[in-house]
Amino acid sequence: IQRENTDLYRNFWNTKGKALDTPRIEDYCRDFFITLLKSDLLAMNVTVEPEADTVADKRGDISIAMPKRKILCELKRSHHAKVWTAATNQLDRFYAHDPESKGFGIYVVFWFGEGDSWKIPSPPNGQERPTSAAEMEQMLVAALPELMRTRITVIVIDVTDPYKKTA
Repeated sequence: IQRENTDLYRNFWNTKGKALDTPRIEDYCRDFFITLLKSDLLAMNVTVEPEADTVADKRGDISIAMPKRKILCELKRSHHAKVWTAATNQLDRFYAHDPESKGFGIYVVFWFGEGDSWKIPSPPNGQERPTSAAEMEQMLVAALPELMRTRITVIVIDVTDPYKKTA
């Protein structure tokens, strides 16, 4: 997404003129992400849809389905208040145990870094906030209980401006 010559990363942001302003809402990010995945997955007989209905009227953010198998995904923006707990408290608790998912799930975080009006919540155990998508991904995987790491995949997607100078 960051290196595509059509500047795909810009689609995850609200803009002011040509400048990136603030992160778009999660649902818009989800819908654009699905659009990116859909044609490649359909070619492999895999469907991808938003808002998967699950037990107890819960809704997974994305359903990826193939014959006799479904994988549910939970999505968060990197500055969401529950970014550190959603893999366990939402994805594993409510979605991954869907009978067709067989305990497996994917936790996707859109990395926006930090801005003037949004900050990454403090990680558990007094750790420092991550400074990159890769670092956040490592921290999120480490935060999963060990047995869950074989069933839950964590992916942090960097949607920051690759040319923005950082301090």
